Amino acid sequence: MARLLGAMAAEGDRLLANGIAQRASDIDLVLINGYGFPAHKGGPMFVAGR
Repeated sequence: MARLLGAMAAEGDRLLANGIAQRASDIDLVLINGYGFPAHKGGPMFVAGR
């Protein structure tokens, strides 16, 4: 699970660095509402502490 969340957070970091997303919370919202990530976990960026 840690490897999976780490990979998702790393991809989120790349989205932020390239200006595709403005905030880490934007990425979490897409993954929760669009892809079914469990909302009670807060999203991969939140879990990774970013």
